[in-house]
Amino acid sequence: MVNGESETVKIHRPTNMIVALDEREDGYISVATYLAFYDLNSDGIDEIFFAHGSTYATMLRLDILQKENDTYKIIARGLIEAKADSYILPTKTNGYYDILQKSDVWKQEWLYQFVDTEYKLIKHIK
Repeated sequence: MVNGESETVKIHRPTNMIVALDEREDGYISVATYLAFYDLNSDGIDEIFFAHGSTYATMLRLDILQKENDTYKIIARGLIEAKADSYILPTKTNGYYDILQKSDVWKQEWLYQFVDTEYKLIKHIK
């Protein structure tokens, strides 16, 4: 809310990375990771947005983790992340903000809503 008005919030846009080496010195493939935080259910505790993938891949995946006591549970798995901006919408489903991912590169959108115990793809617009 800004001045009493609901507002869409951009939570994360992946950045371009340049990898100088083909692999790490221990032989494993380098991994790109990004973190963002946002309180999706208005309980005062931020959920963790964890984007991850191989630096060789053209696509990152986004998982969302929610703190539950002393542990974290996954409430979203494998949402499209690379080449797509993630937005928190002002609308809620089952007490959680809806999430929109929009790609200017692919000209596609993905709408996720909280169903049962996790976010699920509700609409894919090509």
